[in-house]
Amino acid sequence: MKKEFEKIVLGNCDVSINKTSVGITRENVVFTVERTFHEVKHNGSKGKDVGGVIIDEERAKIKFSFLEFDADKLVTLFPALVNNEGVIEPSFVIQDTDFKEIAITGKQKDGTPVKITLLKGFNSSNIEMTFADKDEVATPVEFEACYEGDEIKPYKIEMKKVVVGG
Repeated sequence: MKKEFEKIVLGNCDVSINKTSVGITRENVVFTVERTFHEVKHNGSKGKDVGGVIIDEERAKIKFSFLEFDADKLVTLFPALVNNEGVIEPSFVIQDTDFKEIAITGKQKDGTPVKITLLKGFNSSNIEMTFADKDEVATPVEFEACYEGDEIKPYKIEMKKVVVGG
């Protein structure tokens, strides 16, 4: 069996919010889809039936820690904050603008781009900054894709081969 090393996804990536890079990240950038299933139970069934398994819930998340730190970035990454000339304060109001497009952009070994996008990502993480001697503050965030209407799919994974000159 031939091994397809060209199809492996390399670990380095860029994270962007509303198509703007968040800059330097630390440790792992993690994309997770948590799914809850149930099976239709009926008389005479010996176990799971083909066609009898239903997805009840699906939650897509992107988690990362960022190093580049400024007032505008905090307001972009965390909901219900306002920037008053470099002073960050809570607003206690969730706005539609607090739901962001979050994307991880990487590539396969053969150069094929891989892009994972949460279309309406919401960060419900606490604001956490750990100050340690001889280390940088890496602030963790976790965005969860939110549904908007019945037709909108909350995330997508794109792996499209780039065609040059064609």
